[in-house]
Amino acid sequence: MMSKSVLFMAMATALLAGASGAASADPVKVVLKNVAQLPGASADATGTVAGDPQPKAAIPVSEALVDGSGNIVVSCNLDANSKCPNIGSGSGGGITGDPTLTFTVPSNAVAMGDTTTRLQWSATNADACYGVKIEKKNASGAWSNYTPPGGSVWSKEWPAQGTASTGYVLGNLGRSSTAGEETEYRFTMRCYSNTVDTVEGKLAVAIEQLPVSGTVRLASSVGGGTPGSDYCSEYYPPGHPARSAPGFAFSGLPSQSLTFDMVFKNGAGAPVTFDVLIAGTYGRGGVPGPHVDPNSYYLVMPFTIPANIAANTGMRITFVEPQSYLGLSDISQFEASISPCPGDFRAKSYTNTSNDWYDRAYCRIKGGGAFESTSGTLTAPSGACFLKPGAVMYLNVIGHGLDNFRNTGGALIPGCPSGSMCGKKADMTRLVPPSN
Repeated sequence: MMSKSVLFMAMATALLAGASGAASADPVKVVLKNVAQLPGASADATGTVAGDPQPKAAIPVSEALVDGSGNIVVSCNLDANSKCPNIGSGSGGGITGDPTLTFTVPSNAVAMGDTTTRLQWSATNADACYGVKIEKKNASGAWSNYTPPGGSVWSKEWPAQGTASTGYVLGNLGRSSTAGEETEYRFTMRCYSNTVDTVEGKLAVAIEQLPVSGTVRLASSVGGGTPGSDYCSEYYPPGHPARSAPGFAFSGLPSQSLTFDMVFKNGAGAPVTFDVLIAGTYGRGGVPGPHVDPNSYYLVMPFTIPANIAANTGMRITFVEPQSYLGLSDISQFEASISPCPGDFRAKSYTNTSNDWYDRAYCRIKGGGAFESTSGTLTAPSGACFLKPGAVMYLNVIGHGLDNFRNTGGALIPGCPSGSMCGKKADMTRLVPPSN
């Protein structure tokens, strides 16, 4: 019994000669003319070619294409035994040692900030496995190809075994900033066998390609498993007047959520988390240019404030012109905020007297500049944006002018020329508690 891959190579010439004559109204079939007439079959027997005076075995085809080398590649509709129907024995040889591939999917949604949970797989008889594609499910339930953030490439060679240390890190993929809304992904991998056989005088290997059988779920960046407390709901409970303020929530605009370590790197190129930052290092990143299409999205960066952080310890972030950093061009419209809530783009206040700690000038930037944010006691600090110990906070960044949108609901003013990638370089340093 020849494998389906072997048979299709052998019959390529016959398929090419007969493809143009197939009736468009009938299901496409591959007909093997070099086999004997089916005994006792009528011209319209199931699985044969209708009207053929000498009915031959026919293979129902689901897909046929010509690859870059001119080979005809055919996929058949498998039968109940996962075989191509109507394929008899052949003398051209066969492939043995087909690879098998299985995925292990996390049973729970991956929480924000979790960079240890990994997609795992196991493969037998596999010499090499490659990530083929990642797909993301949209709001309507349809799947579309997804390009992961830089540093999270999937289309590369992976070990034959995906373990806790070698599997694919899931936590850095984009996730929803809407509370309780999970984001679903599925992965496709291709494995090549480690056994080489001879088929029709040619060297051949078997291939197994499989999409992950269960979807991988990422929890929302707000609540629902996010490390730290949901400070947004705590500070701005339902009915709070800030919730109806223009720009408080941009739920009508698409966003992307990335962790700090995906954006900020230290001088050696290593990721910078908030914990590492306050331990004495610094970070630099480009926002929003290399991570988000500035003509379509805003960027949300959640970070958890350690519960035991020393008072008046925090960070200073300076947004300056790109100076060709990461290839970014200049940006003409820019806003940023630090807030308990994702997508909080209320207009910048020019005072620091509001009873709302996060509606002060300390916590908002328009055009460029810097802000300082620190931890504190139970009262808001003077001269900095307050970071509550044990809570999740958000750095929100957008490359648009928002005044028109906030005031009238009109169009945003793009900060980048059409088709370009622009943004600002962001330098991040820690703030140290004053010495006694």
